[in-house]
Amino acid sequence: MEEKSVFSRSLILVMALITIALCLLWSCQQTEVRKKNYLIGIINPNTGTQDINNGFIQELKENGFVEGENTTLLRYDSNFEIDEVIHDMVARNVDLIFTVTTPATRKAKKATQGKNIPVVYAMQDPVASGIITSFTQHDADITGVQIRGSIPKTLEWMLTVSPGIKNLFVPVKYDTKAANQSLEDLQKSATTLGVKLSLVEVNDQSELDTALAAIPEDVDGIFILCSIFIHSNVEKLVQAAIDKKLLIGSGAAQSDRGVTISYGMVAEKTGRQAGRLANLILQGKNPADIPSEITEFFIGVNLQTAEATNVEISAEVLQQADIIIR
Repeated sequence: MEEKSVFSRSLILVMALITIALCLLWSCQQTEVRKKNYLIGIINPNTGTQDINNGFIQELKENGFVEGENTTLLRYDSNFEIDEVIHDMVARNVDLIFTVTTPATRKAKKATQGKNIPVVYAMQDPVASGIITSFTQHDADITGVQIRGSIPKTLEWMLTVSPGIKNLFVPVKYDTKAANQSLEDLQKSATTLGVKLSLVEVNDQSELDTALAAIPEDVDGIFILCSIFIHSNVEKLVQAAIDKKLLIGSGAAQSDRGVTISYGMVAEKTGRQAGRLANLILQGKNPADIPSEITEFFIGVNLQTAEATNVEISAEVLQQADIIIR
């Protein structure tokens, strides 16, 4: 009995020593990982969604990837050539690339094929754009967040606010696949709901100014599509709505930029969502095992613009709003 007791104590001691050794080994590995200087690229050519970058960076920071400590960010969000910066990132063998918009994602995917450089995206529709096959089946080195899906509900919210809407002014620049996709969604919903769309193609600031100055008299509102150029000029569209006393709506949560009624992603929150996926990859998880996701949508109301355009927002709408700008 005594020999068994001694043997049991010895076995327990050995097991304890093994456990301690494994814990120390794991701790050393974690320390080694944290000591590595991560190089992360951020590409966002859409100047109207820069908060998405901030959300992405903040999420990484809260997970231990801190710029200036163990992380270096190559951030491009204005005045750059996408091909040029992606080529530089691949040449520098970055640990991960975060892309915003369809063009940036498509080019990053092509440039990183076979390079073992993961890409995390925030873009309109990765399946329709051919970036992935499905949300659970995609290339091993790419995953991310889809932002498409808010347009039909946006139009419904505009009609809830102003049931008499019959004709919407829609400026559009076909600068990305997303612009075509969001217009397609709007056209389908408008047909179903009996709303006419007055489409005007605008390719530069001059054409946009001309179009806004010539908004038809029978127009009841302005609709903002998903487009890099259009999103970069939201404030100008809001001012036109105020001047013409028109309801203005957007398929992105842009109430903070003056849009009366909006339904869509909040850029900072979508950035955090993408940052969470990036964190999993940087911790060692294979992107192929991380399903792509759809961003969360939020209802936004700007009461200042509503008042300036003589648009009444009902208590029912306000009770359901996630964001209210007073």
